[in-house]
Amino acid sequence: MMYVRGNKADFDGWGLNGWSWDDVLPYFMKAERNTLDPARGKFDPNVHGMEGKMNTDFALYRTKLMEDIYEAGKFKKYAWDFDYNNGSQLGVHFLQINTYNGSREDTGTRYIQDVLPRSNLYLSVNTHVTKILFNGNKATGVLYSLLGLTFKVTATKEVILSAGSFNSPQLLILSGVGPQETLTKFNIPLVKYLPVGQNLQDHHYLIAPTYILNTTGNSFSLRNVTLFNILLQLFNQPNPLHVPHNIEGLIFDKMADSPLPAGVPDVEFMILTGDITKAGSFVRDALCFDRKFYDKAFAGLKDTENDTINFNPVLLHPKIRGNVTIRDKNSFSKPIIRNFMLKDPCDRKAMLFGIRRTQRVIESAAFAKYNPQIYRFDIPECNVFVFDCDEYWYCIMDYLTTTLYHDSGTCRMGTENDERTVVTPDLKVKGIQKLRVVDASVIPEIISGHTGSPTMMIAEKAADLIKSEHGI
Repeated sequence: MMYVRGNKADFDGWGLNGWSWDDVLPYFMKAERNTLDPARGKFDPNVHGMEGKMNTDFALYRTKLMEDIYEAGKFKKYAWDFDYNNGSQLGVHFLQINTYNGSREDTGTRYIQDVLPRSNLYLSVNTHVTKILFNGNKATGVLYSLLGLTFKVTATKEVILSAGSFNSPQLLILSGVGPQETLTKFNIPLVKYLPVGQNLQDHHYLIAPTYILNTTGNSFSLRNVTLFNILLQLFNQPNPLHVPHNIEGLIFDKMADSPLPAGVPDVEFMILTGDITKAGSFVRDALCFDRKFYDKAFAGLKDTENDTINFNPVLLHPKIRGNVTIRDKNSFSKPIIRNFMLKDPCDRKAMLFGIRRTQRVIESAAFAKYNPQIYRFDIPECNVFVFDCDEYWYCIMDYLTTTLYHDSGTCRMGTENDERTVVTPDLKVKGIQKLRVVDASVIPEIISGHTGSPTMMIAEKAADLIKSEHGI
């Protein structure tokens, strides 16, 4: 739902023909229907589309807390008067979101629903693809399971694999395209040796720091879910339910000694006007926290009636790389996912930078009227350290860092002679005919944003590549 494309230098840095910022911007715009209101935030109309499927907007509701954080960011000399989706990012921003009339936009509804009546489209639900079929090095179709039965579909032009960064590599390996040692270990007939499942990347997300304020009734909580607000939501009127996941704004920041190109942020701060305990058990379960651990660590937040605010650092360019592989030869088994989160010291340093920079904003004179008090999470292993020292926060990282579900890179795109890659710049699997991968797994280096809109861009570009090749 958060509309964050990434940085111009991200795409230029891929160094791939047809995938520079100037090349991909038209496809971002093609997917977008812009209804951003200039009265509610900065945006550049020259980089937003007007006729696409996915609506882009600012939330109709905004808290006074977010307005004051915005001013605090400006007070600390963050840039603020530009659109973070124009290729530049460093600064403080109100969040752009994919919503329409206050409701979440989704690609299933916007892209598929209108074309279901087409005679050349058949959508099979509750269907599990088990294998890609090959004749030599040519993809010929797939096997799939439905209601316990196995069916075969053949392809006259191409097979397009869009199963995501976990299941696309799983299906390729099960079908004989993957690392040599994996295919040999499971005695899977070879089609093509490729580094499938390597290069797994994600954005690491810290559920801290949280601040308790001296006010009440301003931040989000379950008390906002009232019949009155639900009615306002139904009639697309401003109310707290318009704000996705309590997230109202973003700050992009960069370390002084950053290894990244100029203008590329190391961290993003997601500004949540509230804390995760105010959403009930939903967020706890979504982030896979153990109930007993959660109840103890977050007890002080659950009990307070005061307003709270979260500055959650997101590590945008972790150095660590993970991998995805198969568990066994059963396509219904879950793949093995290893992300090695925060195992690189450089990543831990960047996350600590994020924490310290959030403190710089929240403790500014522009926010002083709220008397923000940083919350100490009750985690025994971390309580042995002096509160707010670096060692304390390194410990907190180990317990409160989680995924942002931006997994990418496991079918890496690159040039034909690059041995690290799985697909070429036209998204074709190397050494295989009639097979493309079209999803976030092809992203070679993770972007400085959220992967939803870049994945839509990839799909829009893939559609043109396919139509061009087949004269459609």
